[in-house]
Amino acid sequence: MLVLANCTSTPKPWHADKPYNISPELLHIDSLMWLQPDSATRELSRFWANYNINSTDAFNKHYFNLLVSEALFKGGYPQSNRKRLLKAVDYFDTTDYWLSARAHYMNGVGFKAEDSVAEALYEYLHVLDIVDEHIPTPPHPRFMMLIHCRLGDLFSSQYMQEPAIICYENALKFNALGECMPFEKSTLLHELGYQYDKLQKYDTALYYYDEALSLMSDTSNISYQNLLFYIAMLDCTSGEDFDNGILKAKKLVSQIPEPHRDWRLSVYKTH
Repeated sequence: MLVLANCTSTPKPWHADKPYNISPELLHIDSLMWLQPDSATRELSRFWANYNINSTDAFNKHYFNLLVSEALFKGGYPQSNRKRLLKAVDYFDTTDYWLSARAHYMNGVGFKAEDSVAEALYEYLHVLDIVDEHIPTPPHPRFMMLIHCRLGDLFSSQYMQEPAIICYENALKFNALGECMPFEKSTLLHELGYQYDKLQKYDTALYYYDEALSLMSDTSNISYQNLLFYIAMLDCTSGEDFDNGILKAKKLVSQIPEPHRDWRLSVYKTH
């Protein structure tokens, strides 16, 4: 279920009135994690160096391990602390709904990395159940955007375009509440365009691709180039301007840096 209305109000801190002695250092790191993950990771390293985590109380130990899993994910690293994360999942299920939701989200990330799609889907949907039943005012709208986006990615990977569209549209609604990275709206619009592209609804696909392009000021980055490529291929697949679309696509492929060329060529061949 989409939880949106209550996100527009300013909630009190999730940790208010908790019966635990929550580490102020970890709370500070948590506050950085949402929009400054690099800074949060550096602070986590300092915390690890300055504290004996094994002597820390259970709540803060599991809180630390949850934050580590989030930092690894945001940094593009494997979930190397997975066993510790699973212990955090079990612990927060009985102590804190907000951290439980985040721990299950990260568990879903771990399952997805293992290509366990069904298990990842279960975890992401369980997150929405936790929020729906126990967190009337989620502390971070961006978290809600991310969970709907991950669900959209899962459905899209299974060629289930209709549910993917619903998820990305929900993600856009939470994105509009603020507290999000500048590039995230254009990414969501791109994903919506791609779903309609696969459904052969080319006019709608082009609309979303153009909307995404309009939000990108850096025309040299790979995301901008990807969008131009998808639009060129749209000309081919829709039959609007096949020859011109092929020429534009070939030109774009020739300009791609080597690390990305094989992927783009595979898209070129399958359209």
